Amino acid sequence: MFITRHILCLPGRGRVASVGASRGPSSANTPVWPYLRSMGRIIFLIIAALVVFMIVTWIVHALIFFFWIALIAVAGFAVLRLAMWSGRRSRS
Repeated sequence: MFITRHILCLPGRGRVASVGASRGPSSANTPVWPYLRSMGRIIFLIIAALVVFMIVTWIVHALIFFFWIALIAVAGFAVLRLAMWSGRRSRS
């Protein structure tokens, strides 16, 4: 609990009460910042966008990894076929 410019801020509650004011229902229902709910949505959207970006990046990296594995496999298969073709040709 801390006091800022004659306003008592209660941590964790998102509400304020003026110092010396009555603690009736009207003072308890006034929000500290009117944009508190929209700021929460903005922060949530930023975090959600980062998570989506991370998932898409992971998928792209996995595809690149599998591409290189397939490329190595195709190159190895081509080298083996070339070696077998060359071996048959030299025998005849």
